[in-house]
Amino acid sequence: MKACLIGLGRMGIRHLEALKNLGIEISGLADLRAELFDNAKNILESPDSIEFSTDPNALIKKLRPEVVVIATTATSHYQYVMEAANNGAKFILCEKPMATSIGQCEEMIKVCNEKKIKLAINHPVRFTEADIEIKNLVNSAKFGGIESITINVGNYGNLFKLG
Repeated sequence: MKACLIGLGRMGIRHLEALKNLGIEISGLADLRAELFDNAKNILESPDSIEFSTDPNALIKKLRPEVVVIATTATSHYQYVMEAANNGAKFILCEKPMATSIGQCEEMIKVCNEKKIKLAINHPVRFTEADIEIKNLVNSAKFGGIESITINVGNYGNLFKLG
């Protein structure tokens, strides 16, 4: 499978490292900021074989990758998911939040379902330290009766410290 990664900021670089470690062929990298290409090239073993572009839509159209990872800001997620869906992608991994409106999310899901594209949103909350601690607490004998918990926060980092 050949993959394209859109967005080379902090999360994009983490996705680049994951793609490389999984042995997935990276055919293209895009970011609106060309100054981020050098950092990505330092991670890659053969950066000359990879297409770099400051126009993500053009890169997707040209390469028609099977895998597209979108690690940009929320305002562009809809645009790049739709571009990937309409240009041969079979798997799309998009960073959170999925889009900037419920309508965009619904349309992204509809198009991907119609085209049998696997669309995933990267939101690994269950792996964060705070959520693991909450799960352990909920499962403990001390709180044996809790069946559900809802957390509404922007960024809670370490919710509490065990000692």
